[in-house]
Amino acid sequence: MRSLFALRTPPFPRSAPRLLALAALLALATAPAAEARKSKIARGTEMRLSGVVTGPDGTVVGDVRVMLESSTWEFRVLKMRRERQETHWLATRSNARGEYTLRWPWSGDHNRFFLVVAVPMRNAEGDYMHELLREEITERVQLGSPVVVPLVLPELDVLTAFRAFEAELDSDDEKEIYQREGRPDRVHTAPGPEGSETTWWYFEAGKLYRFRDGDLVTTEPFDPVREF
Repeated sequence: MRSLFALRTPPFPRSAPRLLALAALLALATAPAAEARKSKIARGTEMRLSGVVTGPDGTVVGDVRVMLESSTWEFRVLKMRRERQETHWLATRSNARGEYTLRWPWSGDHNRFFLVVAVPMRNAEGDYMHELLREEITERVQLGSPVVVPLVLPELDVLTAFRAFEAELDSDDEKEIYQREGRPDRVHTAPGPEGSETTWWYFEAGKLYRFRDGDLVTTEPFDPVREF
């Protein structure tokens, strides 16, 4: 004979554990975004973000873009993932001492914040920002103003090479090719019988430009070399 308890207890649906797990997952996924919006900072408060940009050896790095990326991320139930809904940018430059300062009014609408250090470059498709560093500062920003964030670049090779390349752009021919093709993938300079010869290689485009004392003397095509 079955007990009265067994008779009165409805069968436990097999899908219940999955539903409970899904509910827990949704709660965990939405909690960070919800907490991010519950900031104690009053709307309209002026936020101040500052610091110094340095290299890995402590050398100060001036004249680079320091950008604040503030965005709103929300969890999409149907896609089971967070998605970025909007992004705002605020930019400045580091001075000769590597110092930067950013100010903006607090809105409370964004829940993720990143600091990005970048340098403007150019390729065949046009101008773009080459990122040297990206660091999330969400928790520090939500604590209130002022916020001090030192930015240490992991390496300076790309920046140093790019600045050296730009400093050597003297002739009209070099500037014209740079404006059209962007920064070359490789630059090789060697002395020649009639003057110094510099060769610019664009591997993916399959183009080679050779200059003599800044004047374009030859253009040679070759099979494009794609990066793996």
